[in-house]
Amino acid sequence: MQGIEFETDQTSRVASTSHYVTPKKESMMVRLLAKAGIEDTVTANFVLLGIVGLMFGITIFLYAGILGESKIDRAAEARAIQLMQNRR
Repeated sequence: MQGIEFETDQTSRVASTSHYVTPKKESMMVRLLAKAGIEDTVTANFVLLGIVGLMFGITIFLYAGILGESKIDRAAEARAIQLMQNRR
């Protein structure tokens, strides 16, 4: 365990992150809305959130319609077939 050296604070200074500012990058949909006439980025983001909410609501509505279908009453079908056979 000999020969281990640690760097001191003076040699290992890391530049603070406040000097590096990442540029804001607008998404493709925000740029598309800007071309459509919505210039404000915040408004464009709210429009996109509204579209997502609408699509989510439509999806829930469609799944509720598919999953909420009433089950076929097999007993009623059997009684109807039996009545039809008795009439003959």
